[in-house]
Amino acid sequence: MNSVKKLLLGCLLILPFFSMAQLDHFPTSADKPFWVYYSSGGYLTTPELYFYGMIGDTVIGENTYSKVYSSDTDTIFNEVSSATKYIGAMRAIDNKVFMVYSDNYEEFLLYDFAVNENESFEYSNCGYGICTLEVKSIETIDICSYLHKKISITADNGIGHGWWIENIGGYNGLDISLAFDTDNNPPATQLVCFKYNNNNYYPNSDGSCLSKYLVKTTINDVSSISCFSITPNPVHSTLYLTLPQGEHTIAIYNAAGSPVLKQQAAEPQAQIGVNGLPAGVYFVQVDGGEMLKFVKE
Repeated sequence: MNSVKKLLLGCLLILPFFSMAQLDHFPTSADKPFWVYYSSGGYLTTPELYFYGMIGDTVIGENTYSKVYSSDTDTIFNEVSSATKYIGAMRAIDNKVFMVYSDNYEEFLLYDFAVNENESFEYSNCGYGICTLEVKSIETIDICSYLHKKISITADNGIGHGWWIENIGGYNGLDISLAFDTDNNPPATQLVCFKYNNNNYYPNSDGSCLSKYLVKTTINDVSSISCFSITPNPVHSTLYLTLPQGEHTIAIYNAAGSPVLKQQAAEPQAQIGVNGLPAGVYFVQVDGGEMLKFVKE
């Protein structure tokens, strides 16, 4: 109890320990991947959100691809509608991801997660033709309790940069592997949400990928991210939690540090009823670690 009070009073956040799992495949349309990125640079006068997802498969030549669609709204990508636009298709094989655009169907290499540090290789998706990419560094990072390979690359023309993350993609999700600018700096584009099979694989403030909940995150700074989040806040009756993979113990404490509720959860999306709690400030804790503050109205 004293330790909980010290944790609350000191506003100390302790990251929980999770058993890490290595994701073993790149998402396809069968996984219903959905991602959102935020852009505030270039020709844009106001920040904009862009929504993408995969719906169904198509055969081009002898290969089967997952079809990629975009939308300017919070479209839920369960089926093609007037709000979605077909932009191309992808396929993954042997740690490589290939793509074709809808306007020419010429296949090109999008990602190669089998590259080695300091390796250089020709790359055709450079915006203005073929360039040479150099692998600057490779590291293993933890996002939402899953391990991913993160590859830092740069183009020989000096204006192309990229951070490739296994099972997630680049700056803007799956479909854009490099970003370009003229100052040799990371561009003002940010992946803010990525999920498939109804699980979060990149953070946002709830599990829905809806624009009103999204939190901007710069992919180049990612080294370790917990996907523990709550909504709504303030709350009236039901608190919804987004959790890392695995089984968890959820505990709620009042402002004095006394436990008032405790519950087990085995799914990434959980909920806990707080209707019986008096109005006030509370803290929700997962597995004795990270704590988030919320207000009960």
